[in-house]
Amino acid sequence: MNVCFLFVFLCLFLLCVSRPTERERTERLIKTRLREIMMVQYILNVTREIDNFFPSLFEYHNIRVYDEEATDLLAYWNDTYKFISRAKKAGAKCLVHCKMGVSRSASTVIAYAMKEYGWDLEQAFEYVKERRVVTKPNPSFMRQLEEYQGILMFPQKY
Repeated sequence: MNVCFLFVFLCLFLLCVSRPTERERTERLIKTRLREIMMVQYILNVTREIDNFFPSLFEYHNIRVYDEEATDLLAYWNDTYKFISRAKKAGAKCLVHCKMGVSRSASTVIAYAMKEYGWDLEQAFEYVKERRVVTKPNPSFMRQLEEYQGILMFPQKY
């Protein structure tokens, strides 16, 4: 199994797992690296396909969606922003993951960056892509990020 933890912001990591392996080895790796080394205490799970494996070790927030054109990810971004912000306020780190770390979780991290730092979509996308080169939100998520940019720029209209 190839597991990588990509440092995106001081309080935020993106996770990618390239090939699943036996659960015991995965558990050992995650417990050691996340809790002790990286100080992750919060996990944002943006997928239907992966369960919360360590509910006694981490505080989870679940966005149970598929990576499909019909998925309305925008509807969750205020909640995901609050969850990541709570981790940051607690002095902890938050791991954000989906199945591949390419579309759902990356879109959510981009949305977080737009709101937290006042960045436009292009700046947030480039920042995340520099750190996770395979970042590629599906076309629907890109449209939703464009809409979110408008919401953040002109909140009184919404």
